[in-house]
Amino acid sequence: MMQSINSDLILLETPEEYEAQYGGFSETSMEAYRSLENINQKQFKVYNTIQQIGEATNSMIAEHLGWTINRVTPRCLELRKMGFVKLSKIDFCPINKRRAKFWRIWDKQK
Repeated sequence: MMQSINSDLILLETPEEYEAQYGGFSETSMEAYRSLENINQKQFKVYNTIQQIGEATNSMIAEHLGWTINRVTPRCLELRKMGFVKLSKIDFCPINKRRAKFWRIWDKQK
C-alpha cells in the first residue's frame, strides 16, 4: 500500500491560479513566473508539486498527482534540461523504500 504524502498541500493547475490564490508576486517571483510561462501544463504540475513538497522523488510526485511514474519521469527530465529542477540528494524514498534521486526547485539566484 502506498504511503500518502501530505494531503493538505494545494495543487494549483496554472500560474494564473497561483496568482489568484496568493495575491501578487514579488519582483523575483514575477521573473520566475514569466519564465514558467514557457512550460506546459504537465510540467507546471510537476514543478508545483516539487515546490510544495520541497524535495521529492519521482515516486513521491507520481503519488501526489495520482499519476503513473511513466508520466512523471519525462517531465522531471524536461524541467531539469530547462534549468528549473536540480538534484537535491540521493536517499531512501518513503514511497518505494529504495534509494532514489530527490529533486528540488533550482533557485538560480543563489
